Amino acid sequence: MIRSGSELVLEVLQTEGVSYVFGNPGTTELALVNTIGMQADIKYVLGLQEATVVGMADGYARATNKPAFVNLHATAGLGNGLGAVSNAAYMNTPMVITAGQQDFRHLADEPWLSGDLVGLARPLCKWAHEVRTAGELGIMLRRAFKEANSYPKGPVFVSLPQNFMEQQTDAMVPEKSIVYQQSVAAGLEQLCDVLDCLQENQLAIVAGDEISAADALAEVIDLAELLGADVYGSALHDSVVFPTSHPLWRGALKPASDEIQKTLEPYKKVLAIGERCFMSYLYTPESPLPKHLDLLHLSANPKALAMTFGVKWSSVGDVRSSLHALNALLRQSGRKPANNKIEICRKANAEKVQQCHRELRGDMDAVPIPPESAAYVFLESIAEDAIIVDEAPATMWTVRQHFQTSGSGQYHFSKGGGLGWAMPAAVGIAIERRDQSVYCLIGDGAAMYSPQALWNAANLKLDITFVVFNNSEYGVLKNYLRAVQTNPATKDNFIGMDINSPAIDFQFLASSMDVAFEKVEKARDIEAVIARMQSIQGPRLVEIVIAPLISNNISKQ
Repeated sequence: MIRSGSELVLEVLQTEGVSYVFGNPGTTELALVNTIGMQADIKYVLGLQEATVVGMADGYARATNKPAFVNLHATAGLGNGLGAVSNAAYMNTPMVITAGQQDFRHLADEPWLSGDLVGLARPLCKWAHEVRTAGELGIMLRRAFKEANSYPKGPVFVSLPQNFMEQQTDAMVPEKSIVYQQSVAAGLEQLCDVLDCLQENQLAIVAGDEISAADALAEVIDLAELLGADVYGSALHDSVVFPTSHPLWRGALKPASDEIQKTLEPYKKVLAIGERCFMSYLYTPESPLPKHLDLLHLSANPKALAMTFGVKWSSVGDVRSSLHALNALLRQSGRKPANNKIEICRKANAEKVQQCHRELRGDMDAVPIPPESAAYVFLESIAEDAIIVDEAPATMWTVRQHFQTSGSGQYHFSKGGGLGWAMPAAVGIAIERRDQSVYCLIGDGAAMYSPQALWNAANLKLDITFVVFNNSEYGVLKNYLRAVQTNPATKDNFIGMDINSPAIDFQFLASSMDVAFEKVEKARDIEAVIARMQSIQGPRLVEIVIAPLISNNISKQ
C-alpha cells in the first residue's frame, strides 16, 4: 500500500490507542497536522506555547497512566518545551515527544530552525532518535511507545524530518507488540520472615510514587493493616501514595535529611516502596536514616536499590504484583489485621482534625488571609472526590497535610520542581476526568509561567477552577534568605523576589481568555465563592489574597 509518511505515523497512533495529539505546529509539522485533520478518531489539542503543550500531555498521561503524544516545532519549539520535559523525566511520566526536522536534503545549508534535535532532547529523555528513512517511521514510533511505557517510564523523543513525512512509501508498520512487565520480586519469603517478627510500632513504611504508577494502592493499604505499620509518604511525592484519610497515615516526610532522621528515629526498620523515598531539597550533613535503622527496599527500578544507602533486604519487581504476593505470604504465616491499633489511631486522628479545625479557621476576617487558613478553608469547601493539581508553595504543606484523599488520582504535584507545570497539567487531567471537579492551586509567580493554559481550558470548556494564592512575592526564596542571613545590614533585602510593581491584574488576565473570575480577601468568603464558581460552566479563576509567607523552617521549602 502506497501512502505518505504522515499517514504511516497516523496508523501507529491509532493502533497505540492515542486519542489526543498535543502540539503547536510549524511548517515541518503541517503534513502530520493535515493528516490528523482528515480523520475523527484522534483530536489535535493546540497549545499556545510549547511548555504548555508538554504540560498538558504530562497531566493527560498521569490521568490515563499511558503514554501521551506530543508534536513540537523544530529546534525552537523543542527548546521551549524542554523545561516541561525535565519535569516529566523526573516524575517518570510516559510521553512520546516528536518534533519536525527540516528536509534532510536541505540540512547541509543549515536552514532556519534546523539543528541537533536529538542532542537537545537526549539529556532529558530515556531514548532519542532521528528517523533516517521513511521505512523507519513505523519501526521507531513503535519502539518509542514501548520505551516510554517500560519501567522506569518516562519521556522519549523522535525527530521527524519533513521530507519523510511528505514522501510516498510502501513501508509497513510493525504490529503492536504485547510485552508483559509485571514480574514478582525475588526474596519475598525472606522479607516476610523479617516483617513477621516485628511488633506494630517497630516498622515504618515509606510509600513512593511507584505505588500510584503501578495502581498498587489497595495492596499497600492491605500490607500496612496486616503489619500495623505507620505509613509516611516519600519526601515530595507527586501522587496519592496512601489514602490520607486512613488512620495509619502519618503524613509526608519533609525534604530534609535531618528532619527525615528525626521522624524515623523511633523505628527499628523501614520498608521503602519505590524510588527517591528520602529526597532532600537542601544539603544537611546528616543521613536521613538513623544508624540503628535497617532499610528494606522494593522497587521496579534496579538503579534505585542500594544507590546511596546500604540495605538489609532489597529486590526488583513490579510493586503491585510483589506486594500482592507478600500479603499472601503474611496471611499464610497467620498474620491478621492490626484492628486495635487502627481503631486507636482513628480516634486520635479525629481529635487532631478537631484541633486543626479550631486553630486554622482562627480569625475568618483577617486581612490579608494567613496562608494556612486560606488553604484549610478552601479544602473544607470542595467535594470529597475533587482532584487537586498543586503548585502553590505558600499553601502546599497545609494542603498535603489536610487534603483527605480516599483513592488514587486525587492529588498531583511536580517533584521535578520546574514552575509552570500545574496549569497545563490540570488541563490534561481534566480532559480525561470530565466527571470530576479539578482544582489547580498556584502561586501568583507560578501562574505567570503558563497562563496560556487558561485559553486551552476555555477552548475545551473544561471544569477547572484555577485558584491563585496571591502574596505578590516569591515567598519561599525570602524565607530561605531569612534563615541563612547573618549580616544585619542585608536583613530583609530581597532582590528580584517581589511581584508588585506593577501588581498582576488576574481579573483582566482571566477575562481576556473568557474565564470567569472572583477575588477573595477574607477567609469567611472562600466557601461561598467556591460554591458560586462551581455553578458556572467552563473554567474559573479565583484569586485569594494571602499574607506574606514568613517561616524560619526552611525544611518546609
